[in-house]
Amino acid sequence: PRRLERMVVVACSRIGSVCVVLENLVDAHNVAAVVRTAEGCGLDAVHVVESPNSFRCSRHIAPGANKWIEIIRHSDVHEAVASLRAAGFLIAAADVGDGCEPFDTIDVDKPIALVMGSEKNGLSVDAKASSDVRITLPMAGFTGSFNVSVGAAILLYELSRRRRQHLGHLGDLGDDVRQARISR
Repeated sequence: PRRLERMVVVACSRIGSVCVVLENLVDAHNVAAVVRTAEGCGLDAVHVVESPNSFRCSRHIAPGANKWIEIIRHSDVHEAVASLRAAGFLIAAADVGDGCEPFDTIDVDKPIALVMGSEKNGLSVDAKASSDVRITLPMAGFTGSFNVSVGAAILLYELSRRRRQHLGHLGDLGDDVRQARISR
């Protein structure tokens, strides 16, 4: 009974209007860290672009987290962006450099898909071009950017917090989706 009660509470707190898209991450530890962060922030889904690298999630880093979050696979970034845009998501590409806006200045009045790029090369040209906005985490030190899993943690935590504040409640999943999550 306590486990079922906890599952109901968590399912009622899940948010589907914030998600992350992982474009071509190489390191299974980074993938797992982002999956674990997304689940810990109460997100409902992680989108994974599997071109050219297949999705691999280290079980040692995200023990059980991938059981409680939807992993949605895409063959390329265009497919991922098109499906999210059709669902009404703002596509926010995490990036550095000219043309980026500080992440805390974007509106959270509509669903947000955060696109994160590979560890070595960052976002692809296609991911940048297909985004609605490029956002950045302002840095105070000499380092130019955070590790992808650290950047995702900061951004997902803050975007989901702000989105929930905008909604005025913790979760936004429909009754049917919530019930499906509880029934796993």
